[in-house]
Amino acid sequence: MYGKTAANPYYRATVSVGGKRKTKSTKRFGEARDWVKATLKLIAKGRTDQPTQREIHDLRIAQSALQGFGVGLVDAVNEYCRAKKLIPVDDLHEAEKAWAAVHANVTRVPFKNAAAKYIRERKSKVSQKLAHEDELRMNRFTEAFGIDVCDMSKAAIDAFFEDLESLAPRTRNHFRQTLSHFLKWCVKKDLLAQAHRLNEVLEKEPVDPTEPDIISPQQFKALLDSCPPDLLPAIAIWGFAGVRRAEILRLSWDDIWRIKGDDDAPCGQIEIPIRTAKKRARRLIPIQPALAEWLAPYRQSTGPVWSGSENQFHHAFDKLMTVTNNLSGQNLLRHSFASYRLAQTQNENQVALETGHAPAILFNNYRKVVTANAAKRWFSVTPDEPTNIIAADVG
Repeated sequence: MYGKTAANPYYRATVSVGGKRKTKSTKRFGEARDWVKATLKLIAKGRTDQPTQREIHDLRIAQSALQGFGVGLVDAVNEYCRAKKLIPVDDLHEAEKAWAAVHANVTRVPFKNAAAKYIRERKSKVSQKLAHEDELRMNRFTEAFGIDVCDMSKAAIDAFFEDLESLAPRTRNHFRQTLSHFLKWCVKKDLLAQAHRLNEVLEKEPVDPTEPDIISPQQFKALLDSCPPDLLPAIAIWGFAGVRRAEILRLSWDDIWRIKGDDDAPCGQIEIPIRTAKKRARRLIPIQPALAEWLAPYRQSTGPVWSGSENQFHHAFDKLMTVTNNLSGQNLLRHSFASYRLAQTQNENQVALETGHAPAILFNNYRKVVTANAAKRWFSVTPDEPTNIIAADVG
């Protein structure tokens, strides 16, 4: 403290705070003394409006650390505070490791671009119909997700399916299946981390089983009698063996005639090889005597059972179906076979093996209750008389 002088009639008190001097001038000594005491108490408690040398040093270190990030010190502090509100207990380093586990080695690609590439690959691996259905669903996803694949969230997926409430549960499950396959593909392409957990919101919802549409033996006979020669083998195999439509389009005549008859299957067995089967599992289907009669004129045929394109097959089949009182559907004949075959054998495990499905799926999706007499009539549908059609070699 400094006393009064002739040149300056005030008491002056000076205190060093944070390396800087603070001064108080007053005519009363007691007031100057009290200010000094109060200031010293604040300094002792660390409550001053001047930064200390250590604080200045820490500030410079923080500013240096933020260089190159394009983030100011205030923004960095605010971001840290927001993060700590979300993770108040654990060290933020744990959040850093979790983020790295999800995003490490992931290429950032817009959903739209990834979906287009996925569909191109699907078209080269699956049937034209399945690829088309996947493409239609992926178009819906593309409209909804205008983000990068790696930024997808469970909340965004939930919101998408909330908009599908008007669709049937089975249809919504088809969307879930398509998106699940796409996400799996994205993981393989390093567009999405393996630990993404998005499939947690893609669990299928329960579907009330409904009896499938089938046709009567009389309708099946009318269908076969109306078939053009190039389509008849496929329709007969479809109805008497329950082969999938996509499998029929890949079957060759060698698959039909390769396995000769024995005591268990006197007319031989159709082989669905791994290259043809939907689930890449070989299976055998006994050739029913009625089927053998319908295929007899084609005994010397080689090459594919259906020599046209997939689109041509769809067109020919839709045109043929007009004789069944407007019943339609790609699984109509497969459903019919499963229903009549189960009534004939009373053995769901055998029919499941022949159709390539688990017994539970067979009962829920493919089997309609029919009588044993109806089954007998179905598998007795034969040509009216030995046909004199001579099939050309379509190989």
